[in-house]
Amino acid sequence: MEAAVSRLRLAFERVSRALAHCAAVMIVCAAATSHAEAWLPSAEDRAALERREVVVHSEELPDQPASERGREVRAAIRIRASAEKVFSVMTDCSSALQFVPHMKKCILLARDPVTGADTIEHVMDYGWYAPAGEYVFRVDYVPNRAVVFKAVSGDLERNEGRWELTPLKADPVTGVPETLLTYRVSVVPRFRVPQSWVRMSLKRELPRMLAALREFSERS
Repeated sequence: MEAAVSRLRLAFERVSRALAHCAAVMIVCAAATSHAEAWLPSAEDRAALERREVVVHSEELPDQPASERGREVRAAIRIRASAEKVFSVMTDCSSALQFVPHMKKCILLARDPVTGADTIEHVMDYGWYAPAGEYVFRVDYVPNRAVVFKAVSGDLERNEGRWELTPLKADPVTGVPETLLTYRVSVVPRFRVPQSWVRMSLKRELPRMLAALREFSERS
């Protein structure tokens, strides 16, 4: 019995670690190989965004067996910075080290001279409670407009999605430009875990990451 509990706990730690990294890695990766469509927030979501709230929605993926379903997560945030500035922060490895928790290294492994696609490795250190993790992503860019990513390796069976950067009108008083950043990702754990664990990990980590990205973009 103790052995079974230990195995379950280890599986949970690995998946939680991967999901936490999923939330963090969204900020600095993009890949044109994903087919996820852009997500448009509802009127209610837009009102929350105007109040400087982070909007997050999560639901089961319909194309997976009921016992193994992952999640599709959609999120949005408004940032008081230009789309060019936000894009620059999102896609800069050195910037990510300053505001993404647990990230120890962000390494550009290769760049396709024709398509501009990057292969990037992230090294995460979660301290004593979980093993360090290494994750590799294929990355493409639509400068200042779209960021779409797909994982090549890691503890998630599927980890792919899309960012959209939409320039908004500048503040009429300060003249500061604003950007609506929306996000859509599909995540399927490599191990069978309760949906509540997947949902909890994503909805806990993603708002924190987005808020950190906003703070860094606005003060840079």
